[in-house]
Amino acid sequence: MGGAGLGVIARDHEGNCVAWRTNTLLGATDPKHCEALAARLAVDFGIEQDWRNCLIEGDCILVIQKLLVAKEDASTIGPIISDILRLSHFFGSLSYPHVKRNANSVAHYLAKATFAIQAGGDPPASLSETLC
Repeated sequence: MGGAGLGVIARDHEGNCVAWRTNTLLGATDPKHCEALAARLAVDFGIEQDWRNCLIEGDCILVIQKLLVAKEDASTIGPIISDILRLSHFFGSLSYPHVKRNANSVAHYLAKATFAIQAGGDPPASLSETLC
């Protein structure tokens, strides 16, 4: 069975890691769907932490564009995008900058490590040091 790990890294205004969140999706294989769910995970995390001003960075330009356009979307990720936009009112400021994949490498590392652990593998020995 396939699947994917989701990883979200929270950083302060100076770029220092302050927290992270993960989730595992069993059976998930569509990268755009996984990227949209990672953005939703980030929004949920921000709400739970009561962070008022957030940037939800992503390297999937399609997901970022859909969030920026902020209109009804009939695509397969449309319901996830709509949910994110509905939740955006919890924030004083919420923006969606696009970043290159290499700028998102820590989140991808966290996602892969999370899925490996869920699948019965061992976590990397230096997971905490790698993330923050």
